[in-house]
Amino acid sequence: FRKATATVSMEMLGKMQPTSGFGEVFQYSNIMASGAGYVAGYLYNPKLELGAAYDEAMRKKVFEPLEMKATTFDTARVLKGNHATPHSDDVDGKQRVASMDLNYSIYPHRPAGGVWTSAHDLIRYVQLELAKGKLPNGKVLVSETNLLARRKPYVKVGAYGSYGMGLQLDNRWGTPVVSHGGSLFGFKSDIMFLPEHGVGAV
Repeated sequence: FRKATATVSMEMLGKMQPTSGFGEVFQYSNIMASGAGYVAGYLYNPKLELGAAYDEAMRKKVFEPLEMKATTFDTARVLKGNHATPHSDDVDGKQRVASMDLNYSIYPHRPAGGVWTSAHDLIRYVQLELAKGKLPNGKVLVSETNLLARRKPYVKVGAYGSYGMGLQLDNRWGTPVVSHGGSLFGFKSDIMFLPEHGVGAV
């Protein structure tokens, strides 16, 4: 896994076959999300390897403007510094430090959620969402039109919920709640915000 590249992800995408018609069911796909990220990276810098282009685009276009200084795709860098370590139950049901080995499987598909970050950095992203694409200094990082398009309810996922572009939407409490989460072995992350009230959490 540690040596797998973005090409592996794109090759897997090329072999995927649809199992339903468009709009019939909700099926989340890490490979599809990964492919979209690599296409964006290629458009940013077509001279770089797909993964390197994506990493650079995210660093320059998202992490640096938001001052997300602890956020990276470089696992080796993270493991050399202060970081959370995964834990799980051993065969006797006791909590132990778990191996990171299986977590490297996300690396070739990292646009689907292979970033290392902190709560401090991640809340900066939520603040961008609440500010409709503006940085704290008032500069526009993402157009309001494009940012809000990601929250449109494209696919129903229950009586109150729907899925936009990479964001879950829920109206069961009478006010829109936008969220998304992700998991690796021993790790869980979530973002959640209420756009009408200007509050969020990570």
